[in-house]
Amino acid sequence: MNKVLFRVGKGLLVISFVILFTYLGFRAREYFVGQHYVNYLRNNVASIPLSEPLHFTSFDQDFYENHLFLVGEIHEVATSPKIDVAMFKNLHQNAGVHNYVAEMDIAQAFYLNQYLKDSTSLSLDQILKKWAVFIGRISPGYRNKWETLKQYSLNLPQNERLQAWGVDKIKDFELLHKLISDKLGLAAIENTPKTGNETRSFWIEHNLDSIITHSPLNGPSKELLDHIRYNILNPDSLKSRDQWMAANFERFFKANGWKNEKLYGCFGFSHTLQGLSHTFAGKLKRNESLGIGAGIVSLNAFYLDSYLAVQSSILPKLLRDDAPFTRFGFSYDNIFTMYIKGIEDFKRVTPKNSISLINLNGENSPYKTSLRATSNFSLLPIWNGIDVEDENSVTTDYIQYLFLVRNADWTKPN
Repeated sequence: MNKVLFRVGKGLLVISFVILFTYLGFRAREYFVGQHYVNYLRNNVASIPLSEPLHFTSFDQDFYENHLFLVGEIHEVATSPKIDVAMFKNLHQNAGVHNYVAEMDIAQAFYLNQYLKDSTSLSLDQILKKWAVFIGRISPGYRNKWETLKQYSLNLPQNERLQAWGVDKIKDFELLHKLISDKLGLAAIENTPKTGNETRSFWIEHNLDSIITHSPLNGPSKELLDHIRYNILNPDSLKSRDQWMAANFERFFKANGWKNEKLYGCFGFSHTLQGLSHTFAGKLKRNESLGIGAGIVSLNAFYLDSYLAVQSSILPKLLRDDAPFTRFGFSYDNIFTMYIKGIEDFKRVTPKNSISLINLNGENSPYKTSLRATSNFSLLPIWNGIDVEDENSVTTDYIQYLFLVRNADWTKPN
């Protein structure tokens, strides 16, 4: 028995040393190979300490000529709401952006707009009760984000105020029921079931078409009902959330005449990767009827030595805290959870405890001719990386700017 245990222990020790030396050798190789990239980065990076207000002064005029600006974040890192607020303010002030494309459903966005106008009795907790961004439902950081955007928006001229557009699939049928009730009156929907499947199969299919056709409502209110009808009657034709978001965006784009409007959205990291055909950004880029493919810019956050708020139940027991949420260490230089090729380059040009804006798409950028900063791997695939579909693609097909976040805390759940 002792011999067996000895052999097992010896085997584990050997495996550990192999992993360790492979890791150290890989990082050393990355360090030396990356000098060409580092030389470029040093001229295309701007860093701000985490403790200071976030502002951006390094964007050139060509940047503001884009049509759709997309931030890709990991919601569970504390800096995410800070980046979102700063980007909206910057784009409003420098590009006239006021339409905010949101990763939430139509009803949630409708009542969020009422909240931003200070014209609803609903609280943020009620509006975002079933928001797809789970940490956003319960985090003070996200409540503070919306309050900050509200105060900023209320101080703007009426025609410049933030307007949210919910493009996600319907999550909150009770809130949707309230929205239809508020628009049509209680009498029109007194028999409306509140559960998703019943609403779809019973009331909407038999009544909403007729109600919209004969409704005295017109203009934006009638368009809103038409968007609701579309979202309820097409549950099976659109399989993924990215498909839903792309389809709803296209409907809003055409209905609102956004061809000449600059737009902004903040989404989960993967939704904004343009180089993938199945993502929200990828679908918009390939949609020729929109004609905005060349005008989409993605700004995605990478993280070093930071923390995530993770529901403990989804983690292996050895990695959990003894609480509903775990403050989980997360870094893109960790071969176990996520290692991004070329991450050492970014470490060499950015200070600790900072948020750095990096332009990957500048003149003579080496990221236009390689997949460095896109290729990735992990030994414990807990989180998805960037799943490159085309070996002939390059980094700037996916991302054009990076927020390199170092030493950020988690998004506190409560």
